[in-house]
Amino acid sequence: FGCVNSAFQTIRVFPIHTVEITVASFTILTPNTPTTISATVSPVDNYSYSWFKAGGIPVVTATNTDRIQVQASEAGSYYVVVTAPTGCSVTSATAVTTTIAVPQTLFVFPNPSTGRFNVSYNNGVPNPVARKLRVMNSLGQTVFTRDYNVNVPYGNMEVDISNAANGMYAVVLYDSNGKVLGNAQVVKR
Repeated sequence: FGCVNSAFQTIRVFPIHTVEITVASFTILTPNTPTTISATVSPVDNYSYSWFKAGGIPVVTATNTDRIQVQASEAGSYYVVVTAPTGCSVTSATAVTTTIAVPQTLFVFPNPSTGRFNVSYNNGVPNPVARKLRVMNSLGQTVFTRDYNVNVPYGNMEVDISNAANGMYAVVLYDSNGKVLGNAQVVKR
């Protein structure tokens, strides 16, 4: 077919960047032991980061940062999309999975406390569930009771008994039918 005239073009070639994500310390989480997932990109440059949970769900709290903190209520698989200043993007090859430890344990933290503490329990269901929390003193008297609608594993239930006397308190969690799901003790100082 013949000859073709063409103009010279300048082609810019950018280095291929790679991204690796790692979990610091814990991959098995409890409500009081979150973990950090970090991205390391090579070569070094001024990258932007977009974190996602499996299924393409953006991690809203991770705006342009090379690391995210994951709580027990957010356990799952994560990946990051890294964009170079040139506009080229790469997705981390490996999704990091965090899991929940001890699925049927009631967690109370901080413990001891000043009377303000958190209670978490793995509900095991993704839908909102009704829970009742009751705190009793050493005489068996109820000093706190509250209904909660919990919609994530290890959903946080905040408790305030700061006006109660110092001492040991029983914490009991019930389902919507009054069945005891878990119990623990907390020290108020």
